[in-house]
Amino acid sequence: MFFPEFSQSTKHKEYMINMKRRALLIQEAIINFDLDGKNTEKIAELDEFIFEAYDPKVFSGKKSVELTLLKDHANTATIIQESLNANPKEMTTFEYYQKLSYLQDKAKQQKKNAKKTK
Repeated sequence: MFFPEFSQSTKHKEYMINMKRRALLIQEAIINFDLDGKNTEKIAELDEFIFEAYDPKVFSGKKSVELTLLKDHANTATIIQESLNANPKEMTTFEYYQKLSYLQDKAKQQKKNAKKTK
């Protein structure tokens, strides 16, 4: 994963591991012309885990996932621009996430320093 700090939950890691296992089983079945379906049961077990891991999201209306992500992205871009005096629209994806990571680390450090001074 390119930005591992953004997906630290064990649930998410387990989800991604099972997605990879499923993809490899399907790939193996295709490569070996698996006509008897020996991997079908394993794939079905992984499918059950994958589909139950997260609740379905709403993609329409005022509280849609897409709208929420767009608002969060705009807010994050504003914070980057105000805090670092850098234009997020001119950054590469890597630069954007590096700056976001830097601001998160800085906020954690400030929080630690505030606790020490109390």
